[in-house]
Amino acid sequence: HRQGIIRGVPLDLSKEEIIKEIISPFEISYVRRLNRKASNSNNSSEVNYVPSKTVAITFKGQVFPKYLHLFWVRYEVHPFVAKVPSCSSCLRLGHSYIQCKSSALCSHCGENRHADNIQCPKSNLIPICANCRGPHKPSDSSCPELFKQKQIRELAAQRNIPFIEAK
Repeated sequence: HRQGIIRGVPLDLSKEEIIKEIISPFEISYVRRLNRKASNSNNSSEVNYVPSKTVAITFKGQVFPKYLHLFWVRYEVHPFVAKVPSCSSCLRLGHSYIQCKSSALCSHCGENRHADNIQCPKSNLIPICANCRGPHKPSDSSCPELFKQKQIRELAAQRNIPFIEAK
């Protein structure tokens, strides 16, 4: 199976309507609308997810069309690029905490996680990334290792090659 996305799909179209009305030269096995983050105007720290105008489509087989039609509107199909998973336990990239087999690490110093409710003894120092050992937290979007992992996923999606081959 291969996933693609189309952008600009009106929010008032349900998943069922999309499935029923989509015209594609390739067989479709699954459709889902992607969500986007939207901060709550009353409480800026609270994050909500709301439906977006982007729809992910799973095609049977290893190819997808350049375009498809929905209610007589032509949509360009782009490769779906999965987000880089990040473990909330060991803080490393490439897996989630459910699959983690490593020791839990502190998000500030990158060493073994401290006892519950104890602040990192190195909290007054610059944080150290568990992925690249750089001077930032592992969740920092500027991490070079995160950038590298994103590029690998984009290459795999663009060229339709396995992740391991894109590495």
